Amino acid sequence: MRQRWALCIVALTAGVSMIVGVMIGNARAVEAAPALSSIDIGFAQDMLAHHQQAITIVGQLSPQATPEVRAVADQISSTQLAETGQMRGWLQAAGAPEQSSTPMAWMGSAHAQHAGSVMMPGMADDAELTALHETTGSVNEVRFLQLMIRHHQGGISMAQYVRQHGHNASVTATATQMQDEQSNEVDLMVTLLTARGGTPLPFA
Repeated sequence: MRQRWALCIVALTAGVSMIVGVMIGNARAVEAAPALSSIDIGFAQDMLAHHQQAITIVGQLSPQATPEVRAVADQISSTQLAETGQMRGWLQAAGAPEQSSTPMAWMGSAHAQHAGSVMMPGMADDAELTALHETTGSVNEVRFLQLMIRHHQGGISMAQYVRQHGHNASVTATATQMQDEQSNEVDLMVTLLTARGGTPLPFA
């Protein structure tokens, strides 16, 4: 009987030690995980808004669009919806709002012209979105491709900056992935646009 009690005590002690070890390990993991810097948060907030407009632009593509243009539009929508969820998760974990009160301020003085404005690099204005909505056929495809190419160019510039200046490894890794994906999509869309007699919009 004493032996059984001794074994129970040993097992209980081992179990408690394991639980405590797991708790300590988890606490250390949380402590070791780098927090989001102001640049990381600003990028997530502004890229979230940027992605939301990309999804809006996709929604203005004509239902009669050719299969190759529809395919790239669907790819953009699917990818950016997933990334939107990821960025919302970052901001929730950081206790930060989804919308920045000073858009583009995180990119520094070189982009001060964007600070305090709803406009970000590559974003379409209301008139451009309305014009896209009101077109059909090949004209709709050309305008869609023009707006999305410029939109991606803006997103790429944002991703490049946070890759160089961001703090959180998850944020910079995702930015790298975004840059690669959007660069490939730009190349494809330029080819599609050229085949339709169009040229990319200026991007500053």
